Amino acid sequence: MMHSLIIFLGLGLLAISGTLLGSSLGIKAANTCTPLAVVGDDGTQGTTVKKTVTPPGASIAFRTNWNTDFAVDNGVSFNRYISTIVPSDGGKYTIKVNLKYSDDTADKVYDNTVSLAAGKPLHITATPRANQTPYQVNVYVGELNAVGKTYVLSASGCR
Repeated sequence: MMHSLIIFLGLGLLAISGTLLGSSLGIKAANTCTPLAVVGDDGTQGTTVKKTVTPPGASIAFRTNWNTDFAVDNGVSFNRYISTIVPSDGGKYTIKVNLKYSDDTADKVYDNTVSLAAGKPLHITATPRANQTPYQVNVYVGELNAVGKTYVLSASGCR
């Protein structure tokens, strides 16, 4: 009886270990992501950008820094895009993510005002249109609720 119990427990642990190993391998294989370059970068930022949200301008000529674009390499197809925001300051942030296409259209994939804790990343996943590849991922972090707050932003294309 004791011998059967040991074999039963051993097989159970083996099955659990195999399931966990298979799951971790599946997740690892499914998460092949490539960082996307910041558009308009002068070579100092690369694939991440650190910003402090500026107030809206007093005139039409003054632009805010609420939008950041990331370039998708031409000819590279991804099945999803992940934007990651890591706030230095906690509080409410208005965040929008758009996938921009070469036919001058865009898909709004995220538009929310959320409370973020300092240092805790927010990952936003966007799925492109079937058989189309966006040329940019646009991430908007702004509005009056976020003025003065600092964050680090990145985006990746994943297969």
